[in-house]
Amino acid sequence: MPATDKTINSRVKIRYDTYTSWAAQNPVLLEGEVAIVSLAAGVSPSGDDINPVYLMKVGDGSSNFSALNWISGLAADVYDWAKAPTKPSYSYSEITGLTEYIEDAAGSTISVSSIGSSTTSVSYITIDGSEYLLPTGSRISVSAIGSSTTSVKYIKIDNSEYLINTSAKVPLVNASPAASITLDPYKMYNFGTVATAMTISFNSSAVESGYVPEYAFKFVASSGCSITLPSTCKYCGGSAPTLTAGHTYEYNIADGLVVVGEFY
Repeated sequence: MPATDKTINSRVKIRYDTYTSWAAQNPVLLEGEVAIVSLAAGVSPSGDDINPVYLMKVGDGSSNFSALNWISGLAADVYDWAKAPTKPSYSYSEITGLTEYIEDAAGSTISVSSIGSSTTSVSYITIDGSEYLLPTGSRISVSAIGSSTTSVKYIKIDNSEYLINTSAKVPLVNASPAASITLDPYKMYNFGTVATAMTISFNSSAVESGYVPEYAFKFVASSGCSITLPSTCKYCGGSAPTLTAGHTYEYNIADGLVVVGEFY
């Protein structure tokens, strides 16, 4: 009997149900049997409408619905870090152009100079006349990565970034009067009440290259007080002031020029 072609007009419906119903019945699907799962529409926490979502599982002939994997497409052209549940973090060195961006946004470049370092665990730097002690664990290596035109400074030390608020402030050093005292530059020394003769010298080896040497100190004069500065210093006005007991004096020496303020 010859083969006969028959045309059957029909529509095939694959097993379809809500996720709640599938999970409740949890049937064993035949091998190759497809289960379509409907997740109902709703409203997100932000108030946005969420359209219905349709997912699929394919049976293996032995596993319950709940044990089967969802059908999904593998993103072969996407890096693993892009599919991670949390966003990746980047180090400064991995971001191209960050230095230029910070400097352009800030409008200027930070000026940093090293004044010494330790080979063990600490390093010392001076920024705008202020001294800072920073842990680096190795020799100091400082490079500018940008600055603010007001008070916030960004620096990079041994591949670590630091945010330092300096405001170009001069540190105050409280010191006791002595017959002979050596001053470090870029600091204000406060000797309190001075009732003896003091000879002042300067630690010129600590002056930063390219910067004017600046020294400053203040005190309250008492009977017997006198101040002797290096012979290279010249007083503004021509001569050293006469010190009056009970008056407060502030000496500022910049590049050998002495300016004295008297307060009473």
